[in-house]
Amino acid sequence: RFQVNSSVLCLASPVFRVMLGPGSSFEEAADLAANNRNPTKPLTNPLEDDANALAVILRILHLQYNWLPSINGAIDKEKLYNMAIICDKYDMQKALGYWFHR
Repeated sequence: RFQVNSSVLCLASPVFRVMLGPGSSFEEAADLAANNRNPTKPLTNPLEDDANALAVILRILHLQYNWLPSINGAIDKEKLYNMAIICDKYDMQKALGYWFHR
């Protein structure tokens, strides 16, 4: 379970912008609007992505670098591959490109 800022996701990903942005007809946007009226109710959206890889991406997008694995190789090839898949799926190359090139 992740607690994220939908504005950050919308800025990082055109896919999330369509899903969560104002005027969206997606169920996720309706849930988000309803949650704004009841902020104690957490939103859940079971994505079909690798949770560990997604966690690293969300930490990067939310500038929580102190929670990231160190750059000394702590991210194994499989997790990096899964991160690339998620990055491509949600079109986040611009938002994550710098980090991937490090």
